[in-house]
Order: sequence, then structure tokens, then C-alpha cells
Amino acid sequence: MTLRIRPCICVKGDLQFYANGQCIACKGTGVHDTYRVGVLKKNLNAKRPSFEEYLSFDGAHCHRIYKRLSEDWRCPGCWRTKFEILRWTILFPHKPESRRPGWAGGYHEHHDHACDRYFSPGGLSSCTPRFAPSVVCEQCNSADSAAKKKLKLPTDFSFSPTEIRQFVSAYLHGKHLVDYQIAHAIYLALQP
Repeated sequence: MTLRIRPCICVKGDLQFYANGQCIACKGTGVHDTYRVGVLKKNLNAKRPSFEEYLSFDGAHCHRIYKRLSEDWRCPGCWRTKFEILRWTILFPHKPESRRPGWAGGYHEHHDHACDRYFSPGGLSSCTPRFAPSVVCEQCNSADSAAKKKLKLPTDFSFSPTEIRQFVSAYLHGKHLVDYQIAHAIYLALQP
């Protein structure tokens, strides 16, 4: 069986996803990447919240973390603001009775999972984390997880927010694109 490789839209002269000297849909390879093109098209057409919609957003399932964040807070991974993180999506996609469109923006406590195994019930640990715990947006938290899964990295490894920033392309009110080659290079550079 022969694998058919589709050319990227940039090969056909469509430069809608051309930025910084290369096509971000195919990362300059000229080969069509259905997932990347889909995310880019969704991000291109992403609905923007009004100021009133932003002010009425309460943080949803992350309301405790959300309320702690100042108005000038930025995700340390992608550097987006709380307003820029909000995205229009299907809420509760796996619960038919609750499924509906709405604004979402997740916020997560991100920490070095290498120290999880050393945590003691008294709160003391014999582990020194590589980076300080911080709150990151759900897209950065998801990018960390996706990179570890795709690259088959140890489950107790975590990318720092500064490292995440190097391998994600963030979009206002949209989803991140992950560059797994850069994530892999970062991981390899950290190895002794």
C-alpha cells in the first residue's frame, strides 16, 4: 500500500498561513497537516468576547483560581491575558444533557511533577523543583501534557512555563499549536 502525501496549501500558492518566513500550517515542509490546518482555520475565525461577556465570565470550573488572578495577570507560558484566553467552545461536550456553546477559559496550578513522588503528608519534600509552581492557562497545561504524551516522556517530567512558551504558538481566543520538535529538543537539552 502506498501512502499518499498531500501537498500543503502553500505549495499551491495559498499563503493565508504564511508568517515569519514560512508556512505555519506545514512548518515549511510543504506537506499537508490536517490537524494544524484545522486549528489554524478555527483560530482565524475565532469569536471574540465583548467586554461585557468578559466581565461576566466567572472562571467556570476554575473560578477559585480565576478570582485570585489580577486583571494584569498573564499566563507565564503563552503570555496571554485573562481576556485573550477566553474562547468560544462547546461546554460539557461529553454530557449530552449539559452540552451547550459558551465561553471557556481554564486555569491550572502548574508544578514540577518530578517532586510528586517525594511529597509527604506533612507537606515537607526532599525534592527541589526545577521551577516554581504557577498558574497557567488550560492551553499551556494541555500543551505540556500533549508534548509529554506524544514524545513518550516520563510521566513525572514537566516543562516549565518558560519552556512551554518556546514550543507553543498561542492565538488570541483560540487554541495553541504545539511544535513537538522544539519540545523534544528542550527535553533532550535538559538531560544530564
